[in-house]
Amino acid sequence: MDNITNEYKGTRRTQVLFLIPVVLATLFIAWLILYNAGWKLGDDHQFLRTTAVNKYIPFRISPEIGRFFPLGAGHYNILVPISYLMHWDGVPAAAHFVLNAIIYIITIISLYFLFNDIGPSDTKKYPFITTLFLCLFPLYSRAFIPIFMECIFSETIITVLLSIFMLCYYYALKTGKPTYYIISLLASVYATYCKEPIFGIFAMIAITNQFFNKKNINKYNYAFNVSLLTNGIIFIFLYYLISYRYSTALYNEGRGAQSIIELISIIVQDKIICLIAILFIIRLFFVLIKKDRDHIYYDSLLFASFGYISAYIALHMNAAYYFFPSVILSLPAFIYWIKYLIYKNKILSFSSLIISLVLLCLSNFFYENHTARSILSQRIDTNMFIKNIITDIHAGKNIIFYQSDSYDTKDVFYKAIRRWQYHTINYFINYELKNKQEIDYLKTTSEAHIVNKNDVFLYSRANNNFLPMHDDVANTIEKSNFCLNSELFNILIYDSCTSRPLERNKSYSFSEDEQFLRRGRGWSSPEPGGVWSEGAKASIHTRLPDADKKDTDMVIMSHAFLDAAKLPKQTVEVSVNGHSVGALRYTLEENNGERTLKIPASLIPDDGAITLTFLIDKPTSPHDLGLSEDTRKLGLWLTSLRFR
Repeated sequence: MDNITNEYKGTRRTQVLFLIPVVLATLFIAWLILYNAGWKLGDDHQFLRTTAVNKYIPFRISPEIGRFFPLGAGHYNILVPISYLMHWDGVPAAAHFVLNAIIYIITIISLYFLFNDIGPSDTKKYPFITTLFLCLFPLYSRAFIPIFMECIFSETIITVLLSIFMLCYYYALKTGKPTYYIISLLASVYATYCKEPIFGIFAMIAITNQFFNKKNINKYNYAFNVSLLTNGIIFIFLYYLISYRYSTALYNEGRGAQSIIELISIIVQDKIICLIAILFIIRLFFVLIKKDRDHIYYDSLLFASFGYISAYIALHMNAAYYFFPSVILSLPAFIYWIKYLIYKNKILSFSSLIISLVLLCLSNFFYENHTARSILSQRIDTNMFIKNIITDIHAGKNIIFYQSDSYDTKDVFYKAIRRWQYHTINYFINYELKNKQEIDYLKTTSEAHIVNKNDVFLYSRANNNFLPMHDDVANTIEKSNFCLNSELFNILIYDSCTSRPLERNKSYSFSEDEQFLRRGRGWSSPEPGGVWSEGAKASIHTRLPDADKKDTDMVIMSHAFLDAAKLPKQTVEVSVNGHSVGALRYTLEENNGERTLKIPASLIPDDGAITLTFLIDKPTSPHDLGLSEDTRKLGLWLTSLRFR
């Protein structure tokens, strides 16, 4: 008896030891979700008009585009009664992210109990595998960060519902208790109405179990499978009756007509999809050919996972977040077979699979890190952008939203984007001003030349189907002395080219010093470390110290876009206030580094305001060189400027 007690205590001590990293990792992710919680310009406007003003989110049904996922954001409605009890004017953004953090924690708890119990042995549970998988959970897919750090994705609630479904379904098969079947069924019904293809997951699970597990089907299992299939049939009927038959265009229409091969090449950039496909093929072979039907719980989830991926490929939709439910569904199979390989002493196979998963997570780490930083930055930028717009409105400035296409097109997608951007900005302004009735603060125009120099000019990159800005618009902006103030959500914000004076012998970059270096035409969006010129001409507006008019050395930290085979050198002519001050020459041997040009005192006006113009000899896109799908005509990568 003492031996049994000591063994139990040792097992419990081991479980607690392996649980600690899971708790710490979970708390860190919850903190990250809540850090600088705030609204982000974009689809968050849906909350500004509902929960954020104490109104319930309506069912998400859009018959005109064939959408029917009524419960996709319904979980946030539970915050409205809390808001009334707390006497809030509306549910704050932070409360929405608290709910996201709670959903994440419940997901991890559900997966912990599931992962800890599954395996080929009732006595050997290998808790370190559970710990490893749960600590790495945020890194399996590139979609994790946006799904939990934003509120718009239905996949947030789907994730926890699938986790609860898998756990309770596992216990239902293990114990035969009807309570677990009921909870699983309720979770599946709720999830079905959160995203249209979800019904196929549960239909696949039911069919797999019914056809490949006949000898183990009892009355509860049979009733459960029939209920899952019935739920899917009811959903299809309602979808057709309420939405599909009234649709004039499907949701993804106009998003690009990629071939299946092109779609797959994009999708597999999320490498977990490749591993799911490989495991699916292996298990399908064993189930159909080898008649291995002893692991149907894991196989049914895996088959449903691959079926869900296939559904979105068939729909020509490739965003990573669409496939996140398939990642969740595949995890029990990965856990089981890794534990199986350890149990059978297949060390080489086990090591290979573990190494593959770790490498996958490492490859996603930098992407996820960048995404998290981007979302946090956008939360701050949105708040600043809206407040600046409101300041301009109070100052009597017109907020001009430019939209025009240079050619006729039957593709309405980009026009829809502009319309959506226009209304989104208005929603944010009205929310910030606490208007009871919506006021239209933006003025639209397709005539750039009528813009006044005191206006604020908003240019959507969705003009001309995300092609570069047309010369007539760019010239008008330049003549109006407009500079690029900032860019947010594919909207370029231009206003008067007034900048703060520079300090001598100090380096300035676009990523950190936009108040000193004002972008004119010809620049792409700033990236970490610098910015690319886009096209043959790029300009910068800045100011040298007012009372310091003398010859000035301009030190340019930069490099050019080169290619050993097709573009071995590049020349960039530089002018100041329309007068040439020299050329920058780049070769494969001498590309990176500082280059210095002298600005004569005669070119510097009394107020120190100068316009730097860079004329790129051979702007070339990576696509033209066969290097990538990037079609931007790149020339000069500008890291920083320094004046001495």
